[in-house]
Order: sequence, then structure tokens, then C-alpha cells
Amino acid sequence: MKKQIVICILLTITIFASLSLVSCSARHVQIDKEEKRVVENKVDTTRTLTKDTTHTKVVDNSKTDNWVIEPKDTTKPIVIDGHTYKNAIIKHERNQNNIVVDKSENVTKIEQKGITDNTATTLEIKKKEVDRKASYWWLFWLLLLIPIYFLWKKYGGLIKIV
Repeated sequence: MKKQIVICILLTITIFASLSLVSCSARHVQIDKEEKRVVENKVDTTRTLTKDTTHTKVVDNSKTDNWVIEPKDTTKPIVIDGHTYKNAIIKHERNQNNIVVDKSENVTKIEQKGITDNTATTLEIKKKEVDRKASYWWLFWLLLLIPIYFLWKKYGGLIKIV
């Protein structure tokens, strides 16, 4: 009876030792971190051109008649256009003005704007790859226990000591 207990203890120790040496799978984890910094500069130059033209033309066609009557002697009468003048000197002046004023004014306005826009963006990319390879050798040890159990039942143990 003592021998059977010793054999059972040895058998359980071998089973636990074999199971402790077997693992279920191997796992490999690879983590990649990538950081991208994007700096974007936008320069907007807008140019506005405004032209304004003013054209002014002034025409002066004026006629003037100047009559100058100077009296010399009051005893002698003079009749002009139905008017009676006594001893006078009559001067008649006609003036005609032909004045043309041509004025052109050009105004040009150039407006230039320079707008600078700086934008900085940071992108952080994390990539995690897990490689897990499964191992099914532990099922082999469980399948090996079934014939051991039947041998134990049939022969009363694996090793018979006389």
C-alpha cells in the first residue's frame, strides 16, 4: 500500500512538472509611436487697384457790348437809336470771349495687403501590433492522461513492484 502511495505521488509530481513546462501561447507586443509636426504658412497678398478719372470741360462764349457816351458840348444834340444826346462822344466796344477750360484729373489708388497665417499641427500616431501564437501542446498531455488512466485501472498501476 505504501508503494502505491509513493507511485501516486510520483505520478502527480510528473504530471504537474510537465504541465508547468507547457505554456498556452507566446505573445509579442510591438508599439510604434510616430509624431508628425506640420507647419503651414499661408501668405495672401491681395492688390487692389482703383482708377478714378474726372473730366471737366468749361466753355465760355460770351459777348459783351459796351457803349460809352461822353458829353463834350451840351448845345449840340445827337440822336442814337431814337435817343437824343446833346454834344456827346459815343464809343461802342464789342467783346467776344472764347474761353475753353479742359481739366482732366486721374486718381489711381493702389492698396496692397499682406496677410500671413501660420498654422502648426501636431499629429501623434500610435500603432500597436499584437502577435499571439497559440500553442496546443497542452492538449497532448491531457490526451496522454487517458491511456495512463486505463492502464492504471487494468493493471493496478504502471509499475508492479514484487
